[in-house]
Amino acid sequence: MPKYTSLSSRSANIWLWQLTESPEQLLALLPTHLDYASQVQQFRSMQRQREWLATRLLMHDILGDNIGIAYNEHGAPFLVSQEDYASLEDIRFKPNEKRVFPTLSISHSHQWVAIALGTNLQPIGLDLEVISEKAARVQHKFLSAEEQRLLSPTLTPTALWCAKEATYKLCNHPGLLFLDQMRLYYKDGQIMVELPTLQRDVLIEAGRFMDCAFAVAQFAE
Repeated sequence: MPKYTSLSSRSANIWLWQLTESPEQLLALLPTHLDYASQVQQFRSMQRQREWLATRLLMHDILGDNIGIAYNEHGAPFLVSQEDYASLEDIRFKPNEKRVFPTLSISHSHQWVAIALGTNLQPIGLDLEVISEKAARVQHKFLSAEEQRLLSPTLTPTALWCAKEATYKLCNHPGLLFLDQMRLYYKDGQIMVELPTLQRDVLIEAGRFMDCAFAVAQFAE
């Protein structure tokens, strides 16, 4: 169960868990008073159970046992205090404006689970993907011809997919189209995403970790 804490960017700190455990082994590492054993049964897939449990293991290890994860009406996660709610089981909450927590984004791919906590209380989006040939085969579905000219040995199709997926999570705007409503471009050596529909621009910090590409998205000032 290796845990890595060495990833950071200007807008977020990122923690990763490499999944090697069964759901039962992960449950044994979690606080017993939070009843995760019953909550995780909402997922039929063993892989989904492992991802869900490992996410909470990371969160508790970083922030302590009194912090929980809730979701807004669009399914975006945010942090809450266990004291604020009787149950965190598959319920949509509104953040408690009286409490200030770091902003949160979650991603998982194959054997990796990652959470990002914003460093400046501004919304963030995180995506992490194991690098594969699949993104290259379908790049025409999410990259315009202009955007494909950005590709390089470091900016692979997987990396640019991460940039758009992280942007989607940041925006919390269901139905935003990767190909038609997001435009990747360079500005002053920095990867950006233009969002004409929302009249916003997004700053992307992209990187690589072992066999994964990752991206953190935050609205440009």
